[in-house]
Amino acid sequence: LPPIPPMEQPGAKLLSNLCDFFALPAARALIVSDVKLDDAFFLWLFFLQNFKRPSQHEVQIDLFVTGIQDSPAAIALAKHLFQAAGDAAEKCGKKGLAQVSLRALASKRPAVEPPRHEADTYVPYNDGTAGFPQAAEERSRLQFWQDVPVEECKADFVGVIAQFFNFEAVDSTGPCLREEILEYIVPRAGGVLAFQSGFNTKVPGGLEEKLWAVLSGKVKAADAKMAFISNGFSFDKSTGKSGVCLPSGPFITKLKAQAPDLWNHLVDAGLKENLLFASDQMAKWLTLMKMDGVDYAKDGLGEKLTAFAEKAGVQGLSRKEVSVRLQQEFFAQARDPAKPKNTVLEHCRELHALVAAACGDVLANYLGRAVGNFEKFGSTLEATDGQHFAALLQNEAPVLLPVELKMGELFMEPVFLESAAPEGHIVWGARNISVPRSLQWMEQAIELDATA
Repeated sequence: LPPIPPMEQPGAKLLSNLCDFFALPAARALIVSDVKLDDAFFLWLFFLQNFKRPSQHEVQIDLFVTGIQDSPAAIALAKHLFQAAGDAAEKCGKKGLAQVSLRALASKRPAVEPPRHEADTYVPYNDGTAGFPQAAEERSRLQFWQDVPVEECKADFVGVIAQFFNFEAVDSTGPCLREEILEYIVPRAGGVLAFQSGFNTKVPGGLEEKLWAVLSGKVKAADAKMAFISNGFSFDKSTGKSGVCLPSGPFITKLKAQAPDLWNHLVDAGLKENLLFASDQMAKWLTLMKMDGVDYAKDGLGEKLTAFAEKAGVQGLSRKEVSVRLQQEFFAQARDPAKPKNTVLEHCRELHALVAAACGDVLANYLGRAVGNFEKFGSTLEATDGQHFAALLQNEAPVLLPVELKMGELFMEPVFLESAAPEGHIVWGARNISVPRSLQWMEQAIELDATA
């Protein structure tokens, strides 16, 4: 990359100005995660940065798994990341690593439907693959974070990179706010609560304003602070697209060198997950899924789609089976140099044209996006959580400015203040981050050498 000009923002702060977590000789962290690929990027760099502390430091990291159906596999993956990061740090030759421990805990409220990434990411943790810790072992000793007293979970740094509010903090039967659950993510005095903002912070049941008022009050009472970062408001869009990285770029290359089996698997699983969105859209139409505004009887649309499913070789399968079959076929053909044309991509283009002609562009929109996903396969990987927290944890460029929370059209949003932060201000947001520089910070965060 060419030299990147400095990011100068008057009044901006580093995260270490709000909470110097990495300077504490005895520190605690809490991470809330659904343990998918971009979460794994963050966990790896966070584990490494803690192992690289001075040898006399002691760090306890709690991981709360949420929004997952297969919690034992998620915990097995998290522990695999932790062990492999420790092994990589030891191999670099540094004399004396910090004493870092991990406690990974499941939720008593598993997801009703498995999230998309479980299908591929968790496979080797369930099928006995050599070198991968097994979910069966975790299942026999599963512990739940809701059974741990709140005071035993209080941390100096809390990072929320999953839908904690959606899955844990709101009881949908009311709906009503579970205020006691919010206590788990309130930091210790002097600590910070950091959110990957947007989809992860959306609050169901019309409880947005109430939840944020209650949580803000608890954080202020604890003498702690909150920080927000998002693809929407935190990055300088003139410098590139945030939230993604190159599968062949230097960050991924370094990861694969540090733990080859683990990262080769996770990257392949991440590429397959990208396909699932596309194959899911095809499966909806090929199984005649009920959708608002779609009349399968009109003009023989249902018959045309049934014939199309037969041509694609997925007739008679369930929606999930169709999606998985198409994903697997696309992935296999994409890796086969003898097949210059991918039949799944061609079928998706034809299906999009058929549906657009019959139902219009609005109803066919997601199929159009599916075509785009297939066409761009292999060119990018989802990296949001890793990129965001690398940008928050770096000590090179102050990126945090004072914000206040205001209700937007759909959810609560940070709004940047036009004046300096008043004394004791607790809410901060990241802004104007250079995308290329944030990718460099990801690389720097996983650097390993004997002097680090």
